[in-house]
Amino acid sequence: MFDFSLAILENLVSAVVIAALSVLVLIGLSRRRTRHLGAFFGLGPGTRSILIILSRYQPMAKTVELPEGEQSVGYRDETVPASEFQGALKLLELLDSKWLIASFRTLVEGLFTGELGFGKVSVKIIPVPQEELGRGRGPMILMGTGASDSNSISEVYLGGEVRCSAYRFVKHEGERAFERVAVRGYSPAKYYAKDYSPAELALIQRYRNADGSVVFLCAGKNVGGSSIAAEFLARNWNDLYDEFGGSDRGNFARLYTFSGSPAEFNIVDTVKF
Repeated sequence: MFDFSLAILENLVSAVVIAALSVLVLIGLSRRRTRHLGAFFGLGPGTRSILIILSRYQPMAKTVELPEGEQSVGYRDETVPASEFQGALKLLELLDSKWLIASFRTLVEGLFTGELGFGKVSVKIIPVPQEELGRGRGPMILMGTGASDSNSISEVYLGGEVRCSAYRFVKHEGERAFERVAVRGYSPAKYYAKDYSPAELALIQRYRNADGSVVFLCAGKNVGGSSIAAEFLARNWNDLYDEFGGSDRGNFARLYTFSGSPAEFNIVDTVKF
């Protein structure tokens, strides 16, 4: 009887040890993924908020004559493209309140103060500000600003220098294109959207400014391309981290074509910083 009980106890101890080791492995893998996420998007113990900035536009006001003779005017206020907003929501799902980016000190402080959500990432989706955000603004993801708003906005948030923008949106003889600028030894080149139609030509770029803030650009020749690029970034950030790295490294710009979804893509061109 004693031997039987001892055997059961040994099995229970073994099961507990195996379970504990499994949990530790899962925690280790989770924290490794979290560290990669933080390094890639410029987040950390002291930086736990990120902005997703959408292009804004002013729709044309339209006056409608009602049956009673009254007039109704619509589309009066500024808005953001619905498809860009949908792409931003994919990044929100990835980042917002799901990833613990905390040091041991902030973890202890949170436990003692009872602060809810300590160490979590906060994400805000906003239209392009009318004036440039101040320095020390933290990481951000720009959507559509390289194509639909103007190149100047991208250059402002990508460090204010031409060398920070590996591609710029251009029109040549009426055709939309991304132009690779002469940067870091790369020669100029133009990539025309019509040459890849019906696939969507879009750009994803990561750049770390001198102040340490990380800026991403997700831009298509139209808002649909920006949305697909943002969703692709949300789905494949870890693969991009494995390829390019993060933190003070990991600067890159890449042109893709997407055939209807982020899962169907081809790489057109890549610039590494």
